[in-house]
Amino acid sequence: MDIHWLGGSSFRIAGEDGAVLTNPPPRVGTIPPGLLQASVVTFERHLPVPNRVLDLPGSPFVVDGPGEYEVGGAFLIGVPVPGCPAERDEVAGITAYVITMEGLTVCHLGGLAGPPTQEQVEAIGSVDVLLVPVGGGETIGPAQAVEVVNQVEPALVVPMCFRSAEHPHLEPVSRFFEEMGAPPSEPLDRLSVSRAKLPLEPQVVLLRPVGRQGQ
Repeated sequence: MDIHWLGGSSFRIAGEDGAVLTNPPPRVGTIPPGLLQASVVTFERHLPVPNRVLDLPGSPFVVDGPGEYEVGGAFLIGVPVPGCPAERDEVAGITAYVITMEGLTVCHLGGLAGPPTQEQVEAIGSVDVLLVPVGGGETIGPAQAVEVVNQVEPALVVPMCFRSAEHPHLEPVSRFFEEMGAPPSEPLDRLSVSRAKLPLEPQVVLLRPVGRQGQ
């Protein structure tokens, strides 16, 4: 399984039989077309008209809410978790996705705004790779992100939604490494995962967003 970070909360999770694209970025022009190919596209909120899908190649299956789905070699479970309301009259909740492919499980927490309940953690279940926001703002910050890591107990942790040129108000990813008690790591262009190589203790893996790879 290969995982690429497209920036923000957008990832491409690919196996031999298909790929899942989470929260497609609003601007896809700088992303290689091959990394936009997916059999399934997930959104953390229900969108009346998922405009971002129109810019993607093919006709991916769209998932934008809780439930169980099996498409293109991937099995997905959507779990309701705390999130900031997009509008004042909207319920403060989003959907996290548990994605199983090739015997590996990835949990994408999207714009998680607070630690999940014990019931939600049980619904998420056993996780190999956790994609977790760490920068604060409308999502959880470094300390809460560590709390979530301790709740879920994944083998690999991939931080997202932290300070960048586009989001200078967020906490830097270095704060999350400090809270985890882990030394900062060099960013990778992609994360290649196999069950045989999963670490025994949680390990933080920093990815470089597509478009900045090789820099």
